Amino acid sequence: MARGYIGHRERLLVSVVVFLAIVRAPEFGSCANGESERTGVDGGATTPDEFDAYYIGMRKMIGEAIAKAPPTFIRKLQTADVSVDCSLGLLKLVRGFRNLEPWALKLFDASGKYPTGMFQGSRADMGAFDECLETAVLDGSGRVTSRGQYCNLMFYIKNATAWQKKMEPVLQVMHPSMYQFKNYFFLEELPIVRLGICVLDDCSQRDLQAIVDAGALIAVVTAFSAAANTRALLKVADRADADHYQLQFLHGLRFFSLAYIVMGHSYQTMSDTWSRLQNLLSGVSHWPNMMIAAGFGSVDTFFFLSGFFLCLTLVKQKSNGPLVFIIGLIRRVVRTCVPLFFTIMCFYVVPLFATGPDTKSFFLKLYDDVAENWWRFLLQIRNFFELTPQTVLGHTWYLSADFQLFVISLLTLLFFKSRKTLALGAFALLSLLGCAFAIWTISGSKMTPFVVFPAETPQIVMQTANEYYIRPFYHAVCYFSGCMAFLVIDDMKERKMSKGVQLVGWCVAIGCCFCCVFMKHAWYASPNPTSEAGKLFAAFFDRVLWSVFLSWITLACSTGRGGFLSKFLSFNAFVPLSKLSFGVYLIHFPFIQLMLHASRERVFWSHFNQITLFFALMVWSFLLAYLEYLVCEGPTAVLDKLAFQRLARRPNPSRNQTQEQRPDGNEELPEKKAENGRVSSLLTNGKVNGYGLPDPWNGDVRCLSWRSQWVPQRL
Repeated sequence: MARGYIGHRERLLVSVVVFLAIVRAPEFGSCANGESERTGVDGGATTPDEFDAYYIGMRKMIGEAIAKAPPTFIRKLQTADVSVDCSLGLLKLVRGFRNLEPWALKLFDASGKYPTGMFQGSRADMGAFDECLETAVLDGSGRVTSRGQYCNLMFYIKNATAWQKKMEPVLQVMHPSMYQFKNYFFLEELPIVRLGICVLDDCSQRDLQAIVDAGALIAVVTAFSAAANTRALLKVADRADADHYQLQFLHGLRFFSLAYIVMGHSYQTMSDTWSRLQNLLSGVSHWPNMMIAAGFGSVDTFFFLSGFFLCLTLVKQKSNGPLVFIIGLIRRVVRTCVPLFFTIMCFYVVPLFATGPDTKSFFLKLYDDVAENWWRFLLQIRNFFELTPQTVLGHTWYLSADFQLFVISLLTLLFFKSRKTLALGAFALLSLLGCAFAIWTISGSKMTPFVVFPAETPQIVMQTANEYYIRPFYHAVCYFSGCMAFLVIDDMKERKMSKGVQLVGWCVAIGCCFCCVFMKHAWYASPNPTSEAGKLFAAFFDRVLWSVFLSWITLACSTGRGGFLSKFLSFNAFVPLSKLSFGVYLIHFPFIQLMLHASRERVFWSHFNQITLFFALMVWSFLLAYLEYLVCEGPTAVLDKLAFQRLARRPNPSRNQTQEQRPDGNEELPEKKAENGRVSSLLTNGKVNGYGLPDPWNGDVRCLSWRSQWVPQRL
């Protein structure tokens, strides 16, 4: 034993040579430049005391480095379903580094570290192949227990354009020929770096697979992390990234559209809890009331944004074909139905702590509504079935209409993906067909050209809603206008526009907005204010004018011509509120009905009370939507991305993945975080193909991932 210990210390003398060279670099060595070579000054021999000090210091340094390993890495090793031999091998490797075992240092020495000369075109550091395969771990009796295993670790880039942009400052200081042929170094099909890695052979291919799969398990668990989901909710665009920040105004636009919808429901939800409804009926023909009635049109802003974000998502998608379409539909249904049914489930437990004079009737109506329509929610066809005054979840018609327009738009974009002009023409034609079908629907009937509440009779209101307002053709022009607005953004950015032309554009847009809002006054003041032709004219152009208004705001703000409005809508506080919009939309309508059914006293109907109710409803809805986001919507988004991005992956590493979409058409704005790329891998048949997992330090990475390949070789 004593002789073995002495031999161990003697071998360590060789092992610490590299460390001595590093810490004693200022004392000895040689240096050279392009003109001359200088010989360094001998620093003298190392004494035994100095050796012991270096030995202790190096063990301490390595121990601290291992102790500071990321918690996610430790959990990954602990949760992996690996064999006993592999577990012992991993512990042996860690202990070997802690104790500065010669075989552990040989593994490190035989592994590639960094391709020196990378800026001159060197891509590989192959390590020491023979040294790796010759490395052996011996037990006390001299028997070989483990050997070195040589692996090739190959790094592939994804989104080469983003990498070139990030590396531009470095490329400019390289040799001119390197800069001229820079595209040869950013090919997505070829590895950008290859490293030779030396590891122990205790872990089989199955063990390595299990270790990597443990990362997916951790990602599933951390998907339910309140801290991670809150960080994702509060993430805002970086002002330094002009292209990304210019789209942040859409968050403000989405928030105010949602607020308008909630305010409209605060005014127009009918209940026998209200007292003096005369105030509602007597004020409907007043001009200021048109601002409240415009809440019915605010939902079309959601449709517009849905079309815009759909194009924004697909423009980064290089792959095409049926798989993209099928996966897009499945993801849309999942991201819609999971939060919807979670919200319904939560309302099912409300009777345990919410009571009131009429709450029983509310819950009975809720149960009947769900029992009758649950399959319609799943199939996204709720808007083709009748709404009644007793319907609790009547607002879910929007989800179905949005899904139907999503399907049509997705097919159109995939078919005309590389032909923008034809895509614009197709969307324009579909918009005209939607408007034409709308006027055909109300022609010769008592239906109004838009929802008027209260109309002459309740039957007219319900018929207009069921046969006209909740159908997809009524909102088609707004949805397709969102698609067209995105398709012309690049042309709008490049086109120079004088102040006079911009002023005319703003005047036309504001005029269209006022026309949509206040032309409804005639139908509130009189049951039949115009001829049949006038009614059809209003029905045809109502949504067209609103689409023009939204298109100009979007194009102006996204191209830097929005001025104060763009800065106001881009206010950071609107970002998390906007991200909660889907949850608020799902919660607020049944919540206000529950509140009115649970009221112990009558509520006087007045503008002051309705505005007070609106703010109370907004606060309650956002608080509950935040909890829903932490428990359901946020985890659903993460799990959806983990599942379907792996399913949609192609063997060709150049193919990008479709960005996740919000179920209500309010998709997340794209995160441009190329600098947060990381290495992650999945071992399959001896090869490791990367997939993205949430980064434990920088949140999830959306536009860049790495891929690696392991090719084991043994003696």
